[in-house]
Amino acid sequence: MTDTTDPAGVTALARDVQLHDRWLGVPTGKYVISVEHAVKDMAPSPQFQQTFSGSRTLHVRGPRFVFTPEQVHAHYPASGATGAFANDLPHAVLSPAVLPWERILDNARSDVPWLALLVLHETELPVDPATGRADQVRPVKELLPGEGHVQPPKILLPALRNEDDPKHPATCHTVDVPVGCFTDVLPRFEELSLLCHVRRVSGTGGGDHAVLLANRLPRTGGRYTAHVVSLEGFTKDQLSGGTLLMPDDKTPAEKVRLVSLWSWGFTAGDTTAPSFLAVAQQVATHSKGTLPLRLPDASNGQTTVSKRLADGYAPAGHQLPDGSRTYAWYRGPFTPVVPHALPVDAKALTSEAEAMIYSEPHGVFDISYASAFALGKAIALANTDLARSLGEIRQVTGKTAQELAKRLARGLDINTGKEAARGEAAGAPAAPRIGTLAATAGTLATSAFNQLTLAAPLLAEPPASAAPAAAAPGHSGTPTLEPVVSATTGDLAAATVRAVVSRHVERAGRAGLDPLKLLAAVPFDHLVPDPKLLPTESVRFFHIDHSWIKALTAGASSLGLSTSLDLALHDELNRQILARATLPTAGLLLRSALCRDWPGLLVIAERTKPQSKDKEDVLSGPPRLLAPDLLLAFFSAVPETVVLRQPSQVLHFGLDGTDQISLRYARAGDGGEAGASMQRDLTGVPLRTRTTGTREVLDTTKLRKAVQDKLCEQPPRWDSGTELPPSVLGLQLLNTPGQLVIQPQK
Repeated sequence: MTDTTDPAGVTALARDVQLHDRWLGVPTGKYVISVEHAVKDMAPSPQFQQTFSGSRTLHVRGPRFVFTPEQVHAHYPASGATGAFANDLPHAVLSPAVLPWERILDNARSDVPWLALLVLHETELPVDPATGRADQVRPVKELLPGEGHVQPPKILLPALRNEDDPKHPATCHTVDVPVGCFTDVLPRFEELSLLCHVRRVSGTGGGDHAVLLANRLPRTGGRYTAHVVSLEGFTKDQLSGGTLLMPDDKTPAEKVRLVSLWSWGFTAGDTTAPSFLAVAQQVATHSKGTLPLRLPDASNGQTTVSKRLADGYAPAGHQLPDGSRTYAWYRGPFTPVVPHALPVDAKALTSEAEAMIYSEPHGVFDISYASAFALGKAIALANTDLARSLGEIRQVTGKTAQELAKRLARGLDINTGKEAARGEAAGAPAAPRIGTLAATAGTLATSAFNQLTLAAPLLAEPPASAAPAAAAPGHSGTPTLEPVVSATTGDLAAATVRAVVSRHVERAGRAGLDPLKLLAAVPFDHLVPDPKLLPTESVRFFHIDHSWIKALTAGASSLGLSTSLDLALHDELNRQILARATLPTAGLLLRSALCRDWPGLLVIAERTKPQSKDKEDVLSGPPRLLAPDLLLAFFSAVPETVVLRQPSQVLHFGLDGTDQISLRYARAGDGGEAGASMQRDLTGVPLRTRTTGTREVLDTTKLRKAVQDKLCEQPPRWDSGTELPPSVLGLQLLNTPGQLVIQPQK
C-alpha cells in the first residue's frame, strides 16, 4: 500500500505556493487485509499450538464517469470568457489533490494520471444547436461489458472493466473525437505525467489541489471546449500516436469515444480584457503622487482652502438654524493626515450641537463630528434590536437607582431594603445615619447593585419606617429630597450605572453598538464625500480619526437621553464599548477592475518591527468588498509596504511570448530564490505540426528536454543527468502572478 499523506517532488514558487510532482495515494479498487496470529506452547513438550486468521475486504472508491462541482476547484479560461489566449494553456484545478492518480492507467507507470485535458475547436467537434453542447449524454452501461453494452460501428470505445463495488451514476457525458484530431491534440502517453502536478497554497483560502494542464495553445479564432477526459481503458500504444484499430476486425477506427467528466467553453479572438499587470499599471499611473485621500488642489497651496483640502476636507452644503444655506467643511473618518485631538471628549457628546466646530475668522462651520453623531443616532434608530437593548439598559438603570435612593432616603438597609436596627446591641456598631450612608454610598452599593440588577422584579415601594429615621448631624428631622437627589447623581448613581452597563454591554455590542459595526453601516458618501477623492483605477491611503468614530458611537448610544442618570449611563456605556473595541489605525481604498476581475485579490501590508528587523503583518482583518470594483482594507499600524497581488488560485500557465519561455530558478541555492526569474529565456518552443498544418500543440517531451538543456547552460542551474520532473516543468510554464507594490507616503 502506498503512502497517503506525502507528496513527491517539491518545487517552491513563493512563500505561499509550492508545486509537487504528484500525490501518492491508494488507487481505487478492492483490497483484502489478512491477519494471522499463531499461538504456541513454548514448554519443552508443547501441548498446544493453533493459528487464528481473519480478513476484511475494503473497497476504495473514486469518481469514474463524472465530477461534482466540489471536485473542480477552478479552471482557466473562465466559462464563457472571450479573449486572446494564444499564449495561454487552459487548465483545471481539481480536488482532492490525489484525484488524477486514483486510477491506474498503466501498471508499470504509477506516476501517469488517468485524466487529460483535451481542448477542441468548434470545427473539430461541432456544438449541437439544440443543446448548445459538444457532448452527448449516454447510459454508463453502454460503456461497460455485459448487458446494455453498445458497440457503434467505426468508433473505438475504452476497454473498461466492471468493478466489484460499483457506485457510478446511471449516465455520463461522452465525446466522439475524430481519429485525426485525437492523434493530433491528445497528449501522448509519455506527456501525461508532465502535464499534471499538485499545487499547495498556504494561508487563507489555500489547500492542496491537482493542476491538469492542456497541451494546446488556442491560436485559432473561434469557440473552444475544454474537456477533462478519462483515459481509462486505453493502452499505452493507443495513446502514443499510432494507428487506432477496432478490436474485432482490426480495421481503422474513424472516431474515439471518450468520457468527459467535466467541460466548459470559451472563445479565442482578438478582443481581450486587459491583463492584471495592465490594470495594475493604470492604478499606479492614476495614483502616482496622489496616494493620500484628499481632493486635488490646483492652487499654490497657501490659501486657507488649500490647507483644508490638504487635511482631507471637502465642501458640503449646510443649512443654518435661520433657514439660510451656506457651505461647511466636512471630513469623514478617513483622513490623509494624522487628525488633531479634539478639545472635548467625543465619546461624551450628547447632541449634534455640541459637536459643531465654528471658525470665527472665516465664518465657516466644520460639521464633521456633528454629522458623525447624527449618523450614529440614525443607524441606531434603524436597528430595532439596538434601540430595544438601549431602552432596556436605561430602564434597569433607572429602576435600580430609584430603589436604592428610596432605601437610602428612608434609612433602610441599602442591601436588603429592610428597616435598619434602632438599638445598639452590646459590642455592635451603631447603625449608619442618612448622612453617613450618602457619603459612603459607592462602597455600600456594590453588593446591593449586584443583587438588584439580577433580581426580577425589583422590590416594590418600601414601607415607611415605624419611627422617623434619625436625622443627620446638622439637619432637622423634616423629610427632604436631598438624599434622593444626592443618591441619583453622586457615587451611588455612578456605581449603579457601572454595574448595569457591565452586565449589558456585551449584548449591546452584539445588537450593533460596536464602533466597527457602526462604521460598516455608514453610507459610503459619508466616508468619501466627493467622487474626486477616489477616481477610477486608483488607490488611496488614509489615517483613521478615532474621535470621529467616538462621535459616531456617542450618537448611537444617545437614544432616550433625558435625565442626569441617563447622561451618566451614556458616558459609561460609551467608555466600556470603546474599551472593548480595537480600532484600526490606517487603511486603504481601491477602486479598480482588479477587485472585480480577480476575486480574492490579495492585500499584503507589512512594516518592520520597531525592536527588530523582522517584517510584521499589519493587515487588520480581511479586506471588505464594498462594491464589485471597490475594496476597503484596514491596518493596525501604518504599513511601510503594501502589495496588491493576483490570487494564487488563478495563476496562469503558458508562454511568456509567442515563442518564448522566461525560465525560473527551480531550487533554492541555485543563485536566487526558488521561483524567481533567472533572466534566462528559452526561445524556439517545440510545437507539433498537425495534419491540418497548424502549430499550436506543445510537444511536451521535447519541451522538457529543451528546458533542461537551457537550465544546464553555464552557469548550470540543473543536473544534466537528472530528468526534469513535472513540478519544475510546470514552474517554467507558470506565468508570474502580477502584483502592484506600493509604499504609502509618511
